[in-house]
Amino acid sequence: NNTENEPKPVTGAVSEVVEALGLTNAQNTIAGDEIFRGISGGEKKRLTVGEMLFMRQPVMLCDEITTGLDSTTAFRIVEGICRSAKTMQT
Repeated sequence: NNTENEPKPVTGAVSEVVEALGLTNAQNTIAGDEIFRGISGGEKKRLTVGEMLFMRQPVMLCDEITTGLDSTTAFRIVEGICRSAKTMQT
């Protein structure tokens, strides 16, 4: 029984960020690399934003975070950033 490779449940702040960025369906998927495809390009961009959001910094600089994405995915990223910013205020 190899339990160290099994996905661990997402809790707390991580869960908030995952939900805010619409990554719930991909939360147990390997991101991927040059050899293994993994998650989609839009999900990779949202994952990058999630890494930045998880650090809970008061200022976040996003240079071209939506470049090359369709409008729906770009909207999800911006919406996730806004939702996360609102939860950080409380």
